[in-house]
Amino acid sequence: MLNKEPSKTALLITIGLFVVTLIVTVWLFHYLSNPQARSETFGFTLAFVCFLEFLSFGYFAALSIPSFRKSVVWALYPAIGIIVGSYVVVSVATVIGHSFFSTIVSSPKPYFTAVVIESVVFLIVSGSVIVLNVYKKAEDISMEKERTSLVRTGVIAEEAYQNLLKCRDFLDIQTYRNVEQDVRKLKEKFQFCTPFGRSDAVAGIEADIQDQIASLSVLITDISSAPEGKLEATVEKIKHITVTALQAMERREKLLIK
Repeated sequence: MLNKEPSKTALLITIGLFVVTLIVTVWLFHYLSNPQARSETFGFTLAFVCFLEFLSFGYFAALSIPSFRKSVVWALYPAIGIIVGSYVVVSVATVIGHSFFSTIVSSPKPYFTAVVIESVVFLIVSGSVIVLNVYKKAEDISMEKERTSLVRTGVIAEEAYQNLLKCRDFLDIQTYRNVEQDVRKLKEKFQFCTPFGRSDAVAGIEADIQDQIASLSVLITDISSAPEGKLEATVEKIKHITVTALQAMERREKLLIK
């Protein structure tokens, strides 16, 4: 609730300022011009200026909408502001320039042409940013899913290592040291593991690592209850899975470097 109220207040204030500005703009256009002396571009210019005001206030209003903020990559906020701001400034300069030189250039074609070109460029650049946002947002979602998956797998590896520490009395010293060293190295790998994103090859390796960590956790849990005749086989499986998982982690790291 504390996060929603400021956004709602900011949105209402922005809308209120826009309405006031719109009313003042319409009043000034009609008050400062003689109905008989108004040019054929009067209505278009008034509508265009109101549109620019809507665009300007709309940008700030959109920032107050939580759903919009979630749909836009944070790094693109400044880019959107620069694009909107540049278009508004250039368009206002065009309107002012037309007002000064309308007595010299009687035809409104250069004015309309300039407005159309500016608007087309604005639409193209805005469209490019929208497409970039879609791809970047999809990449961020993919990275977040992978990060969550890595954290979850890292927690399982940590739990497996902690369970192994409790199995010291069930193994001879040398065997325990060898297994403990490899499992510790494996769980430490996850402390510096970075999400890769957008790679089927890495996704396949990570799926194998998750399966191996899960199997390793089960085998380590079984050490304390394994029959004496099967304990050696269980330890060998643990060694094999640990080495395989470490090799998979190294392959993943090499792909990340590339």
